Amino acid sequence: MRKQRKIIALLLVVMMLVVLMVGCSPKEEEEPAASGGGYAEEVIVSVGAAPPALDPNISTANASRRFYCHVYEPLLKFDPATKSPQPWLAESWEEPAPGEYIFKLREGVKFHNGETLTAADVKYTYERCLTLPAPLPFVEIIDKIEVVDDLTVKITLKDPSPIFLGNICHDVTSIVKEGSGDGLADNPNGTGAYIMVEHKVDDYVLFERFDDYWGGVKPTKRIRMRIIPDNNARNLALEAGDIHVGVMLHNADHSSLKNNPDFIIFEEPTNVSEFFSMNVSKPPFDDVHARRAVAYAMNKEAIVNGIYEGDVVNIKSLISPSAFGYDPDVKHYEYNVDKAKEELAKSKYPDGFEFDCYTTSSRGKYTEALQYDLSQIGITMNVEFVQNVDAVIDGGYKGAYITSGSFPTYDGDLIYRFVHSSNLGAGGNRAFYENPKIDELMDATRAEMNTAKREQLFKEVQEILYEDAVYLPILSKINKIGAVKGIGGIKPDPATIDYFGDVYLEQ
Repeated sequence: MRKQRKIIALLLVVMMLVVLMVGCSPKEEEEPAASGGGYAEEVIVSVGAAPPALDPNISTANASRRFYCHVYEPLLKFDPATKSPQPWLAESWEEPAPGEYIFKLREGVKFHNGETLTAADVKYTYERCLTLPAPLPFVEIIDKIEVVDDLTVKITLKDPSPIFLGNICHDVTSIVKEGSGDGLADNPNGTGAYIMVEHKVDDYVLFERFDDYWGGVKPTKRIRMRIIPDNNARNLALEAGDIHVGVMLHNADHSSLKNNPDFIIFEEPTNVSEFFSMNVSKPPFDDVHARRAVAYAMNKEAIVNGIYEGDVVNIKSLISPSAFGYDPDVKHYEYNVDKAKEELAKSKYPDGFEFDCYTTSSRGKYTEALQYDLSQIGITMNVEFVQNVDAVIDGGYKGAYITSGSFPTYDGDLIYRFVHSSNLGAGGNRAFYENPKIDELMDATRAEMNTAKREQLFKEVQEILYEDAVYLPILSKINKIGAVKGIGGIKPDPATIDYFGDVYLEQ
């Protein structure tokens, strides 16, 4: 009997040990280790505008890039700290001769469909970009693209270029899978840290972590980017806990957040220029005096110091003050009601005129101020707030619009797409502005390798743009991002193309 008891007792001990071992043994992890550490599985980020396109080679609009930069990646990336291109999908490159580049791709980079990145994908992408209006200004210098082997691609330019490496850092040149074509709109397939899994138009885009990402597994499983156009509504959503992160905050909108210990505000000066532009191919803005009347009537100082409480910078040029080529002594239109009236009297509309202006509701406060300014000289500006300016006016318009342009490579070349006649319409020149001298000068800036001479060319460009009064610079903002306490992995981008792939929320 004692022997049986001993056997039973021994069996019980063994069973308990088995249970303890099962209970203490590591579980087969459903999530990679990076999602541990007490991080929330989903972070909700809110932005101000819906993406007009989610195919990276289709749109240069900031509203698009904020979304697709999580899914697609370029060959190189520009580092704002060093102001130089850095390796990305290409781990290295060499320039054996002027205008000739050999890129070595990273080994083992996967697309979201499981296929491996090769030189054929790079060749396909750049050849595709050469046929599309949005990326064309960034790649049109390319003459030939050759696949050397699976991980090596050779690109030969038409001429040596001072901006080529910077240009291919732009998101619009992001690499797509060979043969993917226009199907990317419905079947996104990139090499980025996140997969786009759901898109509810004008509501949100849902991203899910790509666990085979070449750069390592990211800390957050899902990022939901919600679209809330109104700045104040976005702040209220943050205060209410409906979102974890809100972008594009300004002093005029976030007074209740900036002194609240439950929230964090990240900020960074931007290289973004906001501007007012007019369709110069149609009345009333085919008249330069009408355009100059508008320019003189704008009280930008009141916008900077009144509406934004000094949280933005009054700018004088279409080129950002932080970009190469900016002329600090450039002429600009200062607020002067008398001169505005003089210009209006010289125009075909001495008694004033009426026009429509398209912009986003996030610019509502200062747009109302501009409305008032223009009304003082007999000009009526009817404002239509839209989700995305480019998407609306690309369908045809007369009148004006307010939007912005960023300088991610800190080079004045960005304005090429705005001012060169080869880019009329969807190519970026939505003012339909044509000036042969501007074309000549901008072409020269793309070929001149001497820095001082190139700087002089940009100076001449800005002088002509002042005279023609087509693009009226308004302001440059500070990029502010608000977040709930516990958020990390956020660094505001100077170009406002904020990347949230490293974001996490501590629980």
